[in-house]
Amino acid sequence: MFKVGDFVFNYSRAELIKDREVVKIEPQINELLKLLVDNAGELVSKDRIVKALWSDRVITDDAFRAVIKKLRKYLQDSARDSRYVRTLPLKGYILIADVAVTNGTADKPTSVVRTTSRWLIACSLLFCAIALLGYVVLPQPARVTLTSLTAMEGSEVSPSYNAEKNLLIFSHRANKDDYLQLYARALDSGRITRLTFDEANYANGHLSANGDKIAYTRSTPAQTTTFIADFSAQHGLSSIYALPDEVSEQRYLQAWSSDGSGLYLSDLKQPGAVQGIWYYQLASQELSSVTSSGGFGSGDYFARESHDGQFLAILRNTGANDNELLVQHLPSGELVHVHKLAHSYQHLVWDNADRLLTLASFYAEFAQYDLARGQLKVLPLNIENINHAFYSCGERCLFARQHSGNYLDLVIQPNPFSAPVLSQYDYLQFSGAEDFPVTGQQSGHIYLVNKQHKESQIAVIQGNGIKVLKVLPVDSEFTALQVNPSETHLAGIVNGRLFLLALASEQFQFLTTELEQVASVQWTVSGEQLHYARIEHGKPVLYRYELEADVKVRVEPNVYAKLITPNNEALVVDSDANVWRYEANSAPVLLTRLPDVSANRWQVQQNWLYYTGHEENLAYLYRIHITTGATEKQLIAKNRFRLNFDLSADGTTMLAVRSVLAQSDLVKLQY
Repeated sequence: MFKVGDFVFNYSRAELIKDREVVKIEPQINELLKLLVDNAGELVSKDRIVKALWSDRVITDDAFRAVIKKLRKYLQDSARDSRYVRTLPLKGYILIADVAVTNGTADKPTSVVRTTSRWLIACSLLFCAIALLGYVVLPQPARVTLTSLTAMEGSEVSPSYNAEKNLLIFSHRANKDDYLQLYARALDSGRITRLTFDEANYANGHLSANGDKIAYTRSTPAQTTTFIADFSAQHGLSSIYALPDEVSEQRYLQAWSSDGSGLYLSDLKQPGAVQGIWYYQLASQELSSVTSSGGFGSGDYFARESHDGQFLAILRNTGANDNELLVQHLPSGELVHVHKLAHSYQHLVWDNADRLLTLASFYAEFAQYDLARGQLKVLPLNIENINHAFYSCGERCLFARQHSGNYLDLVIQPNPFSAPVLSQYDYLQFSGAEDFPVTGQQSGHIYLVNKQHKESQIAVIQGNGIKVLKVLPVDSEFTALQVNPSETHLAGIVNGRLFLLALASEQFQFLTTELEQVASVQWTVSGEQLHYARIEHGKPVLYRYELEADVKVRVEPNVYAKLITPNNEALVVDSDANVWRYEANSAPVLLTRLPDVSANRWQVQQNWLYYTGHEENLAYLYRIHITTGATEKQLIAKNRFRLNFDLSADGTTMLAVRSVLAQSDLVKLQY
């Protein structure tokens, strides 16, 4: 232990002790303070701190400053009048407080030492006894009570709640191919009012704080627009006007500011682009950038302002499986909290006192962040298919959405370009949500990813049954699954890591580390080699993995994928997802740009390049002739949000992912 100024620093226990008060400090802050203590009185550069705390990860200046600020907060220090950590602009930081090695017992409460020792001994004995019996000690799940807020036939999505009017706003459709329409439900009377009626999809309805205005999005195949309207429970919408195209195009409506003077929006998620948060001031009609992550990952995808208008909470993705919670103090612009998240959360809500943030994932995982303590705790809510928490209704109370869990099925349907057109559809229905289907060329078996309650499965359909090959955590994010031609191995990408699964032994192994990010994977024609793209300095670099020799070879920079067609033409997908045709003694020819570089979203069949894409809520299969460049498209479904597919060997049918109308309702969750 170390005496640091007025504190005793216990590195092994991550504790700071002052005036007989023990404060636990976060692991990252613990490491930072140890680095400064080990170099007390000496300059420690920013680069050295980044390397010690984040290894080789690229981080933003905001994240770095937040860690320094948090250390100062623990030490009750300030940048202007520093007694502990002094800043040397453009150089680094110096720990200027007196440092000495100590046993720390004089400053630590006797009762704490004695109680802690006995507790550790008791727990150690208990743990050993339980371990011998083969059990694991788990936290007791909280008891959960659900109360229905809506019970309409069909699916309720994108909900919000206004406390002033005690009113729910949500989108609803009764059948899968229906348009989403806006509805309001008064919780006092139970009255439900439909607000929109035309042939368009309406979503993201949000009432201003006083409830007299509503913002929402209206989408058609031609355009997505954000609207604002006057609102009353009796008369619905009036005085409707659209935000300028340059504001709402390519942006997603997030929420109102607390005072109703403006709207927060986020960039739409696009391949290779980093999302940011924007603010649109209604009076001045000015659009300004609020955040820009500037690093790897998809960026900032969710934001909510506190009720008092003092803080903005943001969810940020910084890598394949790296996510952060950020809290910005709006009056000063300072980033006051940066917390690395162990899971990927899609939504957050403030409590009414603006002291706690509750985070929710799509897979019924919840956590709560205490702003005063700077601590995140996981909520042990063992309940299926609850997501999208959208309001904190009190201590241990949330409004959320509950669905059936069966929202994706597989279907074998006609290739819409085939002649004659087939009419038969073969629906493959299993429990869970099935995705990333690929067919084995030797056996005809279908390999897939299946999301079940609390787990992700890599599985295979054999006959009428399904066999699980590998189980991973439920929040594992898959972006590709491919089987080699000889059907000996599966390869894929999960959480940005390349994996290999031997089908005979069911042995699973990662081929890349957590510090690497892989964006695409594809077997070569021989099936003995894998091509995969590793992201380096923000750009893809193509590698080849030799299955037999177990070696990796760097092939070509700025390339996601490369394959040779039956006509000996090379197709290359560049760093912008453009597909180029290369042939001997000819200049390269640009064929198209892919909406997604995953090999489950594009395929070559009989001199045609097939790929899938969206035009608003319509799912299309496109194809372009590799030699002539002729382009065609066919509608394959409405409201199909997963577009992974696999064409049959003769090209007459396609194995696709079908969106199912999962019955969903809005509920009040108490625990």
